[in-house]
Amino acid sequence: GPLWLMERESQRKQKARLVAESAGPNPVAGLCNFWVARKSRHCKMQVMKGHEYCGEHLNATTVPDGRKRVPCPLDPKHTVFEDYLEKHLLKCNSRPGPREEYYEEHANAPRAPVVEGLEKLRLSLVPIDELQALIKRVQEKAALFVKEIPRVVLDNDIVRMEIEAHDSQGGIFKHLEQQASLIGHMAAAGLLAPESCFIEFGAGKGKFLHYVACAMGDRPASYIAVDRDNSRFKFDRFHTASEGGPAFSRVKMDIEHLVLSRVPAMANARPVIACSKHLCGAATDLTLACLQHYVAAPSLEPSAKRARVDDSAPAPGPSQIADSHEAPVAPSEAGQEAEATPANDQDAAAAIASGRGGAGTSKHDVTGVLIALCCHQRCDWNKYCNQAFITDTLGFTPREFKLISLMTSWAVCGERPSDGAASAPAGDDA
Repeated sequence: GPLWLMERESQRKQKARLVAESAGPNPVAGLCNFWVARKSRHCKMQVMKGHEYCGEHLNATTVPDGRKRVPCPLDPKHTVFEDYLEKHLLKCNSRPGPREEYYEEHANAPRAPVVEGLEKLRLSLVPIDELQALIKRVQEKAALFVKEIPRVVLDNDIVRMEIEAHDSQGGIFKHLEQQASLIGHMAAAGLLAPESCFIEFGAGKGKFLHYVACAMGDRPASYIAVDRDNSRFKFDRFHTASEGGPAFSRVKMDIEHLVLSRVPAMANARPVIACSKHLCGAATDLTLACLQHYVAAPSLEPSAKRARVDDSAPAPGPSQIADSHEAPVAPSEAGQEAEATPANDQDAAAAIASGRGGAGTSKHDVTGVLIALCCHQRCDWNKYCNQAFITDTLGFTPREFKLISLMTSWAVCGERPSDGAASAPAGDDA
């Protein structure tokens, strides 16, 4: 069981508290006195005159003038003086901007009732007997449904050149090796095809999409990076259409609210190839739902033709499709009816796998999906895209699903029993 791990974590936190208490003030004059336990050093930010802490850590002590620091309601990662909060909200960089036409609230979330309280579950509060019984059930279901997954590491010449240039930098080397293998798998599956639209979900800086574009070379394609945060040093800067580069665009939005069929860059109607290097937890489920809705959405005519009918009408969103009594049907070029919207998760997965459009023509094609899964402990039952499989086929409850997702962190936490740490009971491979 994870008892040794819990004990080790408790010892680490206790040691960090003792170190922080004995750290004393920052030896560098003019810098913040706050002790950053995670980095085992003082904060390096400068302080205002007459203060001992920087703006982010002023709430760690009593401010001389009695002013109180509070977390910003738009982004709790930073704080602000309480009496200045009203003015701060008017210019905070985290304030919401105008909604894009491709935004629809909770567009890709399941239509099932929300289960409350799951985010408060902690493994440390669950009896060990309950966890061991749950682990046994997981192992039994895995033996029935999960086949052996071979480890296949491939390579790519373009990324290999970059690896050789950074062979002395361990962190960069690890990520480049992963990117080379993923692009190698895309090439082996025939996904590096010309006239495709490559979309990287959870793109961050867009480095993986950058290497996909490099692997494509001069073959015509378009590229879209999707991420909810605004990263610095984005790799988009290496691909500008004004300098003869490929069509490279970025969508700054949470995948949960993204209606892909409304994105202006999708107007070229190229087959979509979705990819991601690290798509944390529920983001994978939201991405699959986003692609499902894209496949099912009716194709629209070019904007010049559509303007004659309704100059302001946006593309139908997922909620409009899901709430309609009949699947939207439009005549194809051959005069026959197109395939209806997928009725359930299995049909949707089949639609994505086959790349067929739901309503309208075959313009909404998804010809391939490559996702490197990440952070299973961040999976969210209320966003999971195939809840029926978990409850009906496997027989797990939403609470058990959350516990299972939390336990997945044990396999990748990097912790191993040391000589001085408590070891797991014999015969228990939890």
